Amino acid sequence: MTVAERGDGVPLSLCVMSSTRLTPHMLRLRLAGRDLAPYEDNRELHVRLYVPKLGRYEAVQQALRKKKADPFLPASLAEDIATRYYTLRRVNAREGWLDIDFVLHQPAGPGSSFALQARPGDICAISAPCGRGAQPAQRYLIAGDEAALPAIARIGESLPAEALGTILVEVASAEERVDFATPPGVTLRWLYRNGLTTASSPWLEAMVREELASWPAPDPSLFVWMAGELSVASRLRPLLANYKPQSLCVSYWRTGLSKDTAT
Repeated sequence: MTVAERGDGVPLSLCVMSSTRLTPHMLRLRLAGRDLAPYEDNRELHVRLYVPKLGRYEAVQQALRKKKADPFLPASLAEDIATRYYTLRRVNAREGWLDIDFVLHQPAGPGSSFALQARPGDICAISAPCGRGAQPAQRYLIAGDEAALPAIARIGESLPAEALGTILVEVASAEERVDFATPPGVTLRWLYRNGLTTASSPWLEAMVREELASWPAPDPSLFVWMAGELSVASRLRPLLANYKPQSLCVSYWRTGLSKDTAT
């Protein structure tokens, strides 16, 4: 595996500033870094996050602290580093920080394990930004589960003030709700599984079908963005066949694999 993934060929190192528990199963890390302006572009929401492999946390952190003056992750640590995709929830290049929200689960994969162990001063790294956000439109349908919540929240907060539409977010229970701002014309609806698994829950698919039924295709004024568990995304994707190219539906994880193993 290589850790050379940025456009200039070198990952950008970040330093942990703080850790905040948002819900019982979601934790936010604020990470400090420089040259973050390219990451503020809402057209590319994601990065490859480089963190220590399971069982290598302290060894990697000790090696990185010795190179603290170096802003980049050294290639010599490649064998000890795991790569996972995450959404940049919020970026402030002027102040030199960004936020990443982690879904916590057991057994923990490298991503959530890093989040749980991270202390101020610890180091990770990111690639150049990648992945697609919502395209400009008059109306939006945005939907997903808790793994997609950071991306959905960033999209929702970045929509123009005159935008219209609906955002659907399915989470395990009301305790896992993380509110965010949306334009006045965009309705945010929370769906709770209340004991059902993500793959078996009917709510997200049913609500997406209901919303699409009210917006006959093709509709060039509408953009549809969806993300979530593999089986759910596979059921939703055929519904968007008539909405191309004004749609995107991606799988972020798969049942049976931890979310940060699957992504």
